[in-house]
Amino acid sequence: MQLRVGLIGCGRIAYAHLRGYKNLTELFSVVACCDTNLKAAKALAQELDSDVAIFDNYRSLLEHQDVDVVDITLPHSEHASTVIESINAGKHVLVEKPMATNLRDACQMVYAAQQKGVTLMVAQTKRYSEIYQKMKSLIVDGSIGKPLYVRAGVDSLLSELRSPTDWLLKKSISGGGVIMSNGVHLIDLLRWLIGEVSAVYALTRQSPLNPTMDCEDVASCLLEFENEAIGDLACLYAAKASPWSNAVIWGEFVLIYGTEGILHNIGDEIRLISGPERKLQIFNGFNDDPFQTELEHFHSCVLSACEPLSSGQDNLNTIAVIEAIYWSAEKRSRVTVSEVWREVGFSDKAVLNFD
Repeated sequence: MQLRVGLIGCGRIAYAHLRGYKNLTELFSVVACCDTNLKAAKALAQELDSDVAIFDNYRSLLEHQDVDVVDITLPHSEHASTVIESINAGKHVLVEKPMATNLRDACQMVYAAQQKGVTLMVAQTKRYSEIYQKMKSLIVDGSIGKPLYVRAGVDSLLSELRSPTDWLLKKSISGGGVIMSNGVHLIDLLRWLIGEVSAVYALTRQSPLNPTMDCEDVASCLLEFENEAIGDLACLYAAKASPWSNAVIWGEFVLIYGTEGILHNIGDEIRLISGPERKLQIFNGFNDDPFQTELEHFHSCVLSACEPLSSGQDNLNTIAVIEAIYWSAEKRSRVTVSEVWREVGFSDKAVLNFD
């Protein structure tokens, strides 16, 4: 069955989503594009071969009877309200990361979806990347034994990627700096690869490399996992270059130490060293499009009414960890994720069936 899609937000990331839709015409038909900047909406629509309705107000798009699902790629501060209104209009929703800028809003989004019986999925693309799915399978298969320690990092230089006035540099719109906008990928990924995070200790800084940014562009976070593994997460929007990738101004890595070996993706390939002889295995040739893979998964979940791999429900703990990191950086002390949940209120967790 072909699902009819309304795109809400027609900026940079929308084009990555559109690439997936154009390759999956048997599953989706983009029927509407919306952006407060009509020029941006028209430009995105022109990338499609079919007639597309153009809107400058998402509420008008939600009244469009031909829309089954909406794909929301708006600035972070607009996610919660737009998602909730879309759900209340009976639409299934795919929303870009971060799901919301705080846990309370995220809970309200999940509650709305539960009440309406629609699918709410977060576009956490790392979970749908072939390289990370392979790493996940190696961990599940016991290739490195029990994970003990994980190091992960993401590097880029925001001032070279965005204009000085871009909304991503403004905390009031982005909800935070490199942790909220980029670290969210690895936080969510580590939850999936290693397990739930129980506590954090974080330090954040503002460098001189992004002079118009009013929030952190350097962050270091220690993570305690419920299974007693330890994590070390470094996130920079202030990296002049990245040593982890062939892409000069952007790169990321995950390195996992286990009781039986180590596993990492430094250098755009997977390296596994394991067993008594410390045998080296190399896995490469990954050239998938995780945006397309996540859209295929979204389609399947909508039709089967099953829980997405990166569901809104699951992503509540990603947002809780982010909130704990910001609390820790402000207090300069260890913060447990349960403290963040207590601030939201036990009744919220009970309503959401969240343990």
